[in-house]
Amino acid sequence: GYYYYTQDNAKKAAESWGGTWKFPTEVQWQKLIKKCNWTWQDSYPYKGKNVPGVLVEGKEENGEEGNSIFLPAAGIYLDNYREVYYQGYYGFYWSTVLGSCLLFDDGFRDMNNYDPDFGMAVRPVSD
Repeated sequence: GYYYYTQDNAKKAAESWGGTWKFPTEVQWQKLIKKCNWTWQDSYPYKGKNVPGVLVEGKEENGEEGNSIFLPAAGIYLDNYREVYYQGYYGFYWSTVLGSCLLFDDGFRDMNNYDPDFGMAVRPVSD
């Protein structure tokens, strides 16, 4: 039930969303990493299913209390193996910087670099 994009395909998809929709910059991911509470969910209701991932919630002291986003641990698609790996354990989400992505699991979250031809999730944002 997930879509996986190479980084180039993610950019092309973003162009088709219209309006102010785009995929996050590295700076936007870093803001979530540093200024929000991250809580691992073993089973979170998402698109009619219960899936693992993280609930990212804004902190009151940053003026973001009440704002939240759920990021499924969708894993990563490796085309050379034609298989999805780490689904349910890790989340990989592209940023706009070549090869740069958000990587998280149950106790880790940070920016990392991967081959832009790997398939990762995209989480659109809007201004």
